[in-house]
Amino acid sequence: MKLKSEQDIEKMRTSGNILARILHVLHEKAVSGVRLIDLDEHAALLLKEAGARAAFLGYRPEGARVPYPAHICASLNEVVVHD
Repeated sequence: MKLKSEQDIEKMRTSGNILARILHVLHEKAVSGVRLIDLDEHAALLLKEAGARAAFLGYRPEGARVPYPAHICASLNEVVVHD
């Protein structure tokens, strides 16, 4: 097991705080009738303002036809997995 340095821990803390703020805002905006693209665009704006980036945006694992196209991964209602 590799131990994290104080610098690593501080980066993780900062990232976690950014994520928490963004999730809080998106939770408030996730109301009936909102489009997922609108949530994604708002997340993109919040990430940019925070000087952060989405971890999976553009990620293309082996075998994937196209890279992941969004800043967030969200599905409507009780859907667990998207197409």
